[in-house]
Amino acid sequence: MTDEQLTKVDTNRREVLFKTGETIFKSSGIQTHFICIQRGTVKVYLEDGKDKNILLRIAKPNEIISGPGFLVDHRHYLTATALEETTTCFVNVEDIKEVMRSNPEFSMELVKHQNEKIIRYFEKILSLTHKQTHGKIAESLLYLADHVYNNDFFETPLNRKDLADMSAMTKESAIRVLKEFEAEGIIIAGNHRFKILNKEMLRRISRTG
Repeated sequence: MTDEQLTKVDTNRREVLFKTGETIFKSSGIQTHFICIQRGTVKVYLEDGKDKNILLRIAKPNEIISGPGFLVDHRHYLTATALEETTTCFVNVEDIKEVMRSNPEFSMELVKHQNEKIIRYFEKILSLTHKQTHGKIAESLLYLADHVYNNDFFETPLNRKDLADMSAMTKESAIRVLKEFEAEGIIIAGNHRFKILNKEMLRRISRTG
């Protein structure tokens, strides 16, 4: 953005604080803003209306949350919920449109950003379609360690239901697989704490799962 464009967007933006568990936006709702996370973490997921969600990703500070409804039908196709106390920045979509009309470079980068997210969603869904329960849980644990917390020993606000949603399985199945991984010495799993002891084995399970 130019300095002038950035100043206008900054003037109109609004900071909103969400408590743990509060919905930031909901599937089928009207998309009026782009949301940038300033502090905290957010789970972004598909709802099927029967309490069987697919958790697609965990969004972290400095990430933008939007969706494919932008410039199409202006509705949300995903739901976003704060995993912990989260500070967000709401940027009006009309301000984004105005910048796009006069700034081709910004437009191309925004489209690229949007498409990269959609590609990851496709890859996630394809992976969940072909893998068995052990491969799904292994992939989820690797995702959390490598892409969310950048550490093989991490504490997460995700509960077992969230982990099951991330792996497209029932809560009971997710708990069973975690216990099997513990018994085999691959991980240590507390209530919200995880430690990966044998990452190569976890990678192998994820690849062949």
